[in-house]
Amino acid sequence: MLTSVDPDYQTKVEKIVKILSELKSDEAFFSIDEFGPFAVKRRGGRKRVAPGEDYAVPQRQRYKGSLIITAALELSRNQVTRFYSDKKNTQEMIKMMDLLRAQYHNCSTIYLSWEQPHGGFPRFSNTCQTEK
Repeated sequence: MLTSVDPDYQTKVEKIVKILSELKSDEAFFSIDEFGPFAVKRRGGRKRVAPGEDYAVPQRQRYKGSLIITAALELSRNQVTRFYSDKKNTQEMIKMMDLLRAQYHNCSTIYLSWEQPHGGFPRFSNTCQTEK
């Protein structure tokens, strides 16, 4: 069960459920999220080594950078669209929206939902109408 301290929580959940229950075949509903930044480094696991040779992943590693993944899950088709970036900002969200509009150009309506930057409950963007 989902919970939130948001006073409009129940209204928002009802809105999501209503949209999803009435979603037409030429419409798409996306839940968008960002994960990261996470460090790029060597991790433990299986490795083929010569007999008697040991393999160890160093506890301290030289910095090799970090990545952020931005992903959108289309809730009725269970399809994921994602890309990697260096930043979490408005420009990256616009990039995701543009990518979704291009990929789902045949949809008459695209609904987008994502978490507010301060950790609040998902909000809705305006419905993006695509031209056919």
